[in-house]
Amino acid sequence: MKKNIYIFLNKLQIILIGIIMIVLQLPFIRQIDFFSKVKYYLLALIIIFFILSYIKLAGSKYQIVKNYSLSIIIALIFLFSLLNVLINGNYASFINQILFMLFPLLAGIMFAHNKEEIKFGKTNSSSISHLLLIIISIQVLSALVINMFDIDLTQFAVNDLHAYKTFYTTEGDKRIAGTLGHPIILAFVCIPLFFLSINYYKQTKNKIFLLTFILTLYVIIHTFSRGTWLGIFLSLIIYFIVSNAKSKITMTFNIIIFVIIFIYFNMHEQSSVINRFNSLLNYSNDFSVIHRKLMFSWALERYLNNDLSYITGIGYGLGNNFASIYVPSDNFPVIDNSFISMLIELGTVNMVISSILVIRALYFSYKSNVVYMYILIAMLFASLTFDISSWYLPSFMFWLIIGYNNNKQKIHCR
Repeated sequence: MKKNIYIFLNKLQIILIGIIMIVLQLPFIRQIDFFSKVKYYLLALIIIFFILSYIKLAGSKYQIVKNYSLSIIIALIFLFSLLNVLINGNYASFINQILFMLFPLLAGIMFAHNKEEIKFGKTNSSSISHLLLIIISIQVLSALVINMFDIDLTQFAVNDLHAYKTFYTTEGDKRIAGTLGHPIILAFVCIPLFFLSINYYKQTKNKIFLLTFILTLYVIIHTFSRGTWLGIFLSLIIYFIVSNAKSKITMTFNIIIFVIIFIYFNMHEQSSVINRFNSLLNYSNDFSVIHRKLMFSWALERYLNNDLSYITGIGYGLGNNFASIYVPSDNFPVIDNSFISMLIELGTVNMVISSILVIRALYFSYKSNVVYMYILIAMLFASLTFDISSWYLPSFMFWLIIGYNNNKQKIHCR
């Protein structure tokens, strides 16, 4: 197959993934009744994606190097998920897992094998990086417009009690939520753009990417999401530790600029940011901290008392449904921790397998594309404050990045 046809098919696949990610950030997507119809269209796009993959690989001079360990890992996840359907009949959960975990995972792995990457100006970044940059930028701009004009999205809160209301911190500061329905979700989705935009700026010196970084930073700050703040800060510390001397000087300068921008954006809010961190130390009046502490013991009890926990789990994305049946003592049926919710949802075996994928992604990204290591560290830390599997776009994006960074082997000629 000619090189330009191969690139054309690659672009079609990127466009398909982009369409799916745009659909997943539309406000009405949180309406369950509507989404049950949309699922079939998403499944159709997935089928088209794999047809293009087959045409691209079968008709080209390229073939993917066999990776038996990765193939076994993916097969085991699928088999134990299928076993969950046979035992519990959770067909909806199985479809959700295909749409928001298995498919983006496989798509990411396939994009990691692309021989011909789509170039974006003077950058040497990947097609996935370009896609994330564009899609998340759309969400950032949407969030800014919604906040600026105070657009009411509560009409989209049908069947979703906790989405699209106006969120405030304990200290009374309004939080930006965008079209995703919750400020924590918006902050989590912005993490890749935070790191990618500054990385693109370093490569190109194009001020558009610097502006993108500043706007993204503004949105992340005004979500008042402490998990994301701390996750990004942890990644920056790790960057400082592993970088060489010259990079450390640059990093020190960047941190100074970061702190100045951070303070500037919050001068008019006085000590809002400081108060958010102080509430972690004195959390007697902070419901979110008290609730997450409670859910650790709740989840452990549910895990130990549920026979399916050790085999298949209850089903991907069903953790909060489970909490609605076994209501915690504060009557707030949301787990708010991706690690303990996935332990209940996936079961011990799939949780261990998924953890292996995450560890592999961290290792390969450190070896070949370190910006994604910082992205993943920040995302993993931020996921301590919400349930990835319960939110469509974060789940899709997280597993896409995990898949992309799980296999850095090149495509070989026949």
